[in-house]
Amino acid sequence: MLILLLLPDLNYFRNSGKEPLRQTLKQFYKDPNIYENANFQLYQQNEMLKVQNFNFIEKNKDLINEELEKKLTSLNSSLIDVQKENIYLKELVDQYSKLIKNIENCSESWINLKVPC
Repeated sequence: MLILLLLPDLNYFRNSGKEPLRQTLKQFYKDPNIYENANFQLYQQNEMLKVQNFNFIEKNKDLINEELEKKLTSLNSSLIDVQKENIYLKELVDQYSKLIKNIENCSESWINLKVPC
């Protein structure tokens, strides 16, 4: 944060596009020691921001993985319910098919053989 106090007008030069940041720093600091110190502070801030970004990326990955796990668990549960329903419906269709077949057989027996069902 020290660098921000030393360079109050730096944003003007950086955002204006007229001069690169390095030349602006050289103009503000004629003394090479001060310039190198400011440059080093910017480097340190940049490295800290890199670490923060990496931590944010890892945290986001963890959050995404947790959310994905929840959705996959929910989807799996739904698929299991659908499979159970399909099994039930298949058994029901089989029962109705047998019933229809028995009715047809009984009707044929009654007509052809005159045997009661």
